[in-house]
Amino acid sequence: MKTTEQTERSKLIPDSGETINGGTSAAIPLKGQGLSKKTAEVLSFVDYDTMRRLCMLLNPPDIFGNDWRMLADKMGFTFLEIRNIEREKNPTQALLLLYKTRTGKGTKDLLTDLHDYTLSMGREDCATLLKDTLEGENANDVKIDMSDLTCGRKSVLTEHVIDASEFYYGRLCCLLLKEGTIQIRNYLLNNLPSGYDNICDLLRNNKYKTRFRLLREREMLTQNQFNTLYPPSCAADPYEFDQALLFILIKNLVNKGDLDWRKYPQEDELEPEHDVIRLRHLRHQLIHKSKTDLSQSEFERLFNEITEILLRMGQTPESMRKYRDRVSISEIPELKQEYSKAVSQLKEEFIRTTMAADFTPTRKFNRFMILIILCFVLLSVGVSVFVGIYLSKPNETSKCAEKAELKINMDSGMFRYKSRDAWGARPRIDKPTPLKTPTQYVIIMHTAGLDCVEMIDCCQSVVETQNLHMDKNRWSDIGYNFLIGSYGVVYEGRGWEVEGAHTRSWNGKAIGIAFIGDFRLRLPDDKALQALEEILHYGVVNNFLMPNYILYGQCQVRPFMSPGEELYNKLMTLPHWRYRDVPEDAELDGNRTQYCFDKRPPRTVTIPT
Repeated sequence: MKTTEQTERSKLIPDSGETINGGTSAAIPLKGQGLSKKTAEVLSFVDYDTMRRLCMLLNPPDIFGNDWRMLADKMGFTFLEIRNIEREKNPTQALLLLYKTRTGKGTKDLLTDLHDYTLSMGREDCATLLKDTLEGENANDVKIDMSDLTCGRKSVLTEHVIDASEFYYGRLCCLLLKEGTIQIRNYLLNNLPSGYDNICDLLRNNKYKTRFRLLREREMLTQNQFNTLYPPSCAADPYEFDQALLFILIKNLVNKGDLDWRKYPQEDELEPEHDVIRLRHLRHQLIHKSKTDLSQSEFERLFNEITEILLRMGQTPESMRKYRDRVSISEIPELKQEYSKAVSQLKEEFIRTTMAADFTPTRKFNRFMILIILCFVLLSVGVSVFVGIYLSKPNETSKCAEKAELKINMDSGMFRYKSRDAWGARPRIDKPTPLKTPTQYVIIMHTAGLDCVEMIDCCQSVVETQNLHMDKNRWSDIGYNFLIGSYGVVYEGRGWEVEGAHTRSWNGKAIGIAFIGDFRLRLPDDKALQALEEILHYGVVNNFLMPNYILYGQCQVRPFMSPGEELYNKLMTLPHWRYRDVPEDAELDGNRTQYCFDKRPPRTVTIPT
């Protein structure tokens, strides 16, 4: 295979038609021109990891400028050429690939040049890396050439070599887009409102036409999506609907009870509509996931999850088997284009639906503007009457905007803390039941709601959780002793010395700590996990917890999904976590969650000396 590649790469033929011989300078277009497959293949002259490390070493600026500029000067590039390279997203990679193209040198000669240049610059770190590459230490790195993936930029300098994780990512995108779209479309067409046999008749109905116009004016539909539903030909083609549009149609046309599209369905919810929601969540996961950080085990997990859903919806195993086969992308060139197209399509759909700002004013919009102006005039007359009353009331949101207090553990670290007053807690209804301290047990759970990103959102989630517990559950206060949000902020619930309402039969002997969010498929951020360790250490130092306290996940003591599989796996690595050597149903009032069976620690055997 290597001999074949070297034969194919012995000559560079740019798109402009100019040939490049050894040492002859040729102009390479930086912007706006196409790139042939042969040209893209020639650019793969070092492995992905070496290129990435060189870029990390040479890209950062210092007080003297960028080292890649010095390297460019030694390579003989002019001032204007360096300015052009500067516009590239990754200037070091752009410089190296352009130098390779311009000189037409072989890989060994090129690496020797780079080694000598970086050594003369005093960059021994780069020179050592290149020397190791020359000696073949990196020769066995996994390298898959998928240079068609250029993140939407048609520049010769943005072509890059990607590793196996991006290949896994491309397979998942292709599986979800090609096979998933088929089943989502079939679900929509088979569940239209009664009285309609096809989507075209439904869209022509004035009732639904008005509904979609309203969605457009509220910017819940983009202009492109609305045009797809109502094309000039007056006959919409459902096979042109992308996934984002199909999800909107299902959400607004299919009546299947009170479905919560924001939450991932429970394991026992296996109706087709639940599978549609699952696919939507998995699609969002892929969109926000880095394609260069997907391990084989994670690929296996996501692949199995997607295929199980599609099989339940009616897809055949044969149609999905090709996405799992571990065939090298170099052996089947058409896979390169197919997977590349799937990745680009998924990203483009997301940008089109979530970032579109193409709202066009209409007559109704103009009427709204007139109404807003009139309302503003009326409100300005009476605002002075109400402003004093408004400012005199406590404002939970303004409380949330205040900075968190720092709690310091002198021998370990610190964590950010918001007391009940700091996040605007309501007073409890009745007299609290004291909790005997120091406490022996700590139970970790999650709120299973929406994740919060900003600190003010996490704080507001705590406020909403208290309202839910007190108004709907009719409890005297928020149920947890503490909550932990993003950025490692700890929120006081009932505190150390008040019995909680988090885990039946354990409230009187355990501290309940909840992570804000749903952690079945992902971990809390590192700062939140560090905050857990710090507050537990704080409890021991201040005699709220026994020094030998025991830590459980909630699923160990109750038949719940909480704290989620990913978080539970992390808890098992903490020093105070213990397994419960009890029968499956003991003290749980039901079967344990499947993932939550305790993993016994390995038995140690003492060998006499």
